[in-house]
Amino acid sequence: MIQKSVERVSIDVDGRAASYLTAGEGPTVLLLHGTWWSRVWLPVIEHLAAAGLRPVAVDLPGCGCSEGELSHQSASVPELAAWLVRFHAALNDAGPVAVAGHDIGGAIAQHVLAS
Repeated sequence: MIQKSVERVSIDVDGRAASYLTAGEGPTVLLLHGTWWSRVWLPVIEHLAAAGLRPVAVDLPGCGCSEGELSHQSASVPELAAWLVRFHAALNDAGPVAVAGHDIGGAIAQHVLAS
């Protein structure tokens, strides 16, 4: 039975609030959404937390509950990958990190891991 509760948290990235859903403690797993926002990860967040991980389902800038506005330039995969690196640094997470994504989130994850 899963008993971890999901919470929404915001941190500052580039002077704007970056919102994310999280639960549990352990190694971080950054979860990147596609077209919509972090809520698409709700069906798996508690399962990952129950497995001893710390899922962090981030709302990309201008999506979901994160501040910002996407332009043609800022919505590019390289720009969003660079933003994700800054988001992770703002988490003050020094441990190992995994990245998972779908849709454009999958492309961002690939770009981050290949950089």
